[in-house]
Amino acid sequence: MTYKAKQTAISAMRYREVFAEGLGRYTGGEVSLRVREGARPVFLRARPLAYALREPVERALDQLERDGVITPVDSSDWATPIVPVVKTDGTIRVCGDFKSTLNKCLEVDRFPLPRVEDLLTKLNGGEKFTKIDLSQAYAQFVLDERSRPYTVINTHRGLYRYNRLIYGLSSSPGIFQRKLEQMFADLPRVGVFLDDVILTGTNDQEHIETLHKV
Repeated sequence: MTYKAKQTAISAMRYREVFAEGLGRYTGGEVSLRVREGARPVFLRARPLAYALREPVERALDQLERDGVITPVDSSDWATPIVPVVKTDGTIRVCGDFKSTLNKCLEVDRFPLPRVEDLLTKLNGGEKFTKIDLSQAYAQFVLDERSRPYTVINTHRGLYRYNRLIYGLSSSPGIFQRKLEQMFADLPRVGVFLDDVILTGTNDQEHIETLHKV
């Protein structure tokens, strides 16, 4: 086995939890949604679903439930209809149409996304680059108990409440970007743009050391 192959094998063992199958979880605390004071609950009925989509939507819901992302509930003051989105691999992503319900009532986290110039400044001087794409990025953040009742979706199978941060909420990008920038604030050659983490170094050694820290 070559030196490079040995180092790859050692790294694979050292970070096996990072690359394990299944949904990850941010361990730095739960995140919150802020709903404007006096906001009135919005409950919308489930939208009709084409019969051809029922089985793949049900499989997607079952997977989300197994991963702990959603939990079935019997009743709710809030309910958002779902929009099934067909991904490039043919599977279904279940999205809530929150623009018609909760997004209207949120105090949106306006934490800014970085400009291209900001990222280039952080990566300036690098020779080689590593990009890490976080799997199911938003869903790695756990919602606190107070926020969860607002996130209920209405499906042809009934109501489900989200336990994790959700794609489609107007506050999610700001919350996510803030948390990741705080996490890597002490690493000067690491740039974050939502679920992409980009890093470098002025030479191979610094690059690899930064990668290990990330």
